[in-house]
Amino acid sequence: MKPIIYIVLFILLICLMGCKAFYSYTPTINSAQGEVSISTLEKLLIGGVKQSLCIRGNNINKPVLLVVHGGPGDAAMPIVNCINHNLEQDFIVVNWDQRGAGKSFFRFEKNSDVSIDTFVCDLLEITSYLRNRFGKEKIYIGIGV
Repeated sequence: MKPIIYIVLFILLICLMGCKAFYSYTPTINSAQGEVSISTLEKLLIGGVKQSLCIRGNNINKPVLLVVHGGPGDAAMPIVNCINHNLEQDFIVVNWDQRGAGKSFFRFEKNSDVSIDTFVCDLLEITSYLRNRFGKEKIYIGIGV
């Protein structure tokens, strides 16, 4: 009887972990009085591919910091979101799962044109989107995990 219980618990644990991986949210931020915070997880069409951004900050009037991680196959959003709370006091922190990674994952086609140039074009498109969305002249770029 005990092995069956362990198997059922193991399957339940795997199912819960799977649900957590596909259920996407970011906790709300309680900002100080008079400040407007932002806490959103978005999918945008960037370079013809749906890509995910997590945008968090205590005050939408702060500068924007775009965190760029190591690239395809490596999802940094879950890790970086856990350690960015101090940055969210001074910046609007934008974590980007690049094409082929994390929440922006898709299987590359055999003949797909994925190169450094592709990622640079995506980066330029995202910075343009962020400048327009938040009315900023500059976007700061940080290298993530």
